[in-house]
Amino acid sequence: MPTSTARPLISVVMPVRNGESWLPECMESLIRQTVRDFEVIVVDDGSTDRTIEVLNVWARQFDRFRVIQQKPVGVAVALNCGIEASSGQYIARMDADDIALPERFAKQVEFLNVRPHVGVVGSWFETFGVGRSGLVKTPIGDDAIRARLLFGSPFAHPSVMLRRSALDGVSGPYSLKRGVEDFDLWTRLSRSTKLDNIPKVLLRYRLHSMQVSQAELSHSEEGALGIRRDLLRSFGISLVGNERSLLIATSLSPRIGYEADAGAVEQLLKLIVSKVGSSGWCSRRVVLKECRDAWWRSCKNRGPGRESDRIFARSSLAGRGVLSLVRRTRLRWGIKVQSTRKQS
Repeated sequence: MPTSTARPLISVVMPVRNGESWLPECMESLIRQTVRDFEVIVVDDGSTDRTIEVLNVWARQFDRFRVIQQKPVGVAVALNCGIEASSGQYIARMDADDIALPERFAKQVEFLNVRPHVGVVGSWFETFGVGRSGLVKTPIGDDAIRARLLFGSPFAHPSVMLRRSALDGVSGPYSLKRGVEDFDLWTRLSRSTKLDNIPKVLLRYRLHSMQVSQAELSHSEEGALGIRRDLLRSFGISLVGNERSLLIATSLSPRIGYEADAGAVEQLLKLIVSKVGSSGWCSRRVVLKECRDAWWRSCKNRGPGRESDRIFARSSLAGRGVLSLVRRTRLRWGIKVQSTRKQS
């Protein structure tokens, strides 16, 4: 980590609460970055373990490592505090329990340098720790990301690097919407800049029982539903019937076993294709793809069986070709079938 006093190229902003177990591994990953011109600003959100002791060890070694302490008031306040204290041209998000791959900063700076129209860039990531591990592919291109916003967040928050100028005029910048401060920010920024993801794993995302996103799952779900509802209304889409059930059924992670009226779900998704696809917000092609995926999720969530297959197949949203056949097989028999179809 550099010790220069000149203005850094990158400001790493990292909130933490009770992260002593993960901090050493996280910090080591920052030291190994191939780009060296960065500062690290850690905002401690009222830790009660040895987090401060661990952070102070690093702060004594590097001039560009700063620790800010605050009462436990939440991630959004901590992030805003860190951003206000930062000075870099680019702002890199990082969480204390995750690991940045050595070329992460270099790849993102290179990407933003040649694409001045892009204000936010994330990346694919790999999950590890408790539960299922594996590669997660986030959508690529501003068009696909805008379509994904209709159903949930298109980024892994700690994988993101933001252009400081993209935050000009954005209040907060993080709102105090508990558990969805990132999703809310991406939605607001989408009105003034382009968003993208690098199709390469640049972050290892740790899964564990102490995560804020796990402990505050109910708040996150309700907040995400509100953001999606408001975004749909901006396209003149008014939800009919039980709007909450429709939003849950079409979310990126619908509750297991949760069912909504299939006809109403289908009607909503077709309305999204029509309204959003003709609005100029993003292309009809990518909206249709996202809506087909949402239809599949809502049907799959009903559980395997002939009835789920029948509901899925009767709609034009089921599509045609190999992917549709694979999905029908899984719905009818509950069998995981490997498709050779390339992801777009």
